[in-house]
Amino acid sequence: MSKYKRVKVFNTCMMPEAIQELVYKKSDDRDNRGDKFEFYVYDEQYPPDEHPEGGEIINVDKSCGYVTKRGVDLISDWLMDNGAKLHEEVIIEL
Repeated sequence: MSKYKRVKVFNTCMMPEAIQELVYKKSDDRDNRGDKFEFYVYDEQYPPDEHPEGGEIINVDKSCGYVTKRGVDLISDWLMDNGAKLHEEVIIEL
């Protein structure tokens, strides 16, 4: 096992202003006032009968049936559109 892990880094200056505002709010909510923080792309999964309305189902966990939806988490949507993978851990520079 390696001591190092390769992680994609995204900078808020490359994001649209609306996404930047969501990122800053989320970083404040996590009490992370540093210049970067870890973010998990589409970290939220929902039971099939409780998932939010709208959006597109992009993944169904075969072991429990939980779904991941595009269109519910706009930060994850932007990250996926710009090279991140489903459930990947990334770093966002503020």
